[in-house]
Amino acid sequence: MNEEVIIRHCGPTDIETVMAFIRDYWSQEHIFANNRSFLEYQHLVHDKFTFIIAEGSKSKKVYGLKGYIESNRGSTPDVWGAIWKTIKSPNVMLGIDMRTFFHDHVKHRVSIGVGLSKMSLQIDNMLPDVQVRELPHFYRLTEQADYRVAEIHTKTILTPKNDQLLLKRIPSFAELKERFAPEGFQARKPYKDLWYIEHRYYAHPIYRYIVYGVYGSNDTLRSLLICREQEYEETKILRLVDFIGHDEDLAKIGNQFDQLLTRGGYEYADFYCYGIDEKILNDFGFVVKKPESRNIIPNYFEPFVRKNIDMFFAATDLNDLYVFKADGDQDRPNSTAS
Repeated sequence: MNEEVIIRHCGPTDIETVMAFIRDYWSQEHIFANNRSFLEYQHLVHDKFTFIIAEGSKSKKVYGLKGYIESNRGSTPDVWGAIWKTIKSPNVMLGIDMRTFFHDHVKHRVSIGVGLSKMSLQIDNMLPDVQVRELPHFYRLTEQADYRVAEIHTKTILTPKNDQLLLKRIPSFAELKERFAPEGFQARKPYKDLWYIEHRYYAHPIYRYIVYGVYGSNDTLRSLLICREQEYEETKILRLVDFIGHDEDLAKIGNQFDQLLTRGGYEYADFYCYGIDEKILNDFGFVVKKPESRNIIPNYFEPFVRKNIDMFFAATDLNDLYVFKADGDQDRPNSTAS
């Protein structure tokens, strides 16, 4: 059958179609293939289902889909690309055409893709309006006789600079919204508003995030540091997954963070991070993972894989850009068994 492939926005009535496509062409175990409520949590926003779909004009066969996530509720939000999959179709350029449709018809200030697949890397490296970068991976070891999650051949533990600010947990969103004004960071890309912070970190249906505040004089809440505890075989690590605030604040809380790691019994903390100066992160106590050290700082825990994972991202604008582990859909359960 000769037919045209139509690319269009999805609506809520397409949810089961999207789930079936992921089940048939990605994985039967993928969380989006089986857990409708989690798919809706991530992609159904005020009756807007954030997917585009490619289907046959006659057969209605689905040939591809691409999800996206908005970082704020503005009229032109920053967006991350999410799951993206195409199959053989009458349109041999379908991947490129879906990407073009996305950029032409989804309103955004900047578009970012994190954790690029091989297909995405191939496409983005061909496009003149997109820049691809590696996402640096930083970590801070605690003193251990033996490391059970990480594989350490070269042990480097930096001494943080003297603390000048206060680090403390913010247990509720009600407390955060009374003290923190993300509007002061709108120049940062992506801009994450209060709606996003609550939805992403306080209302997540599966993961439990820990939000810390960095406080200055007069108990002013200056910055947010978001973490998630990860366990593997009775060993705990702490994953820093987002930071919103003044970059330099990190260099002024390193000792308190170090004490937090010791009290919590964590083997190490890690931090995928682009946009913050490496000197600030060193003063915070973190070092960048380098191939020559032969150290292994795992990224995959569902299931666990003891190997280094090099992550890449693509963005339409690198100016004032920040990229972290929880951006897009990188920090989410992979399957219903997770």
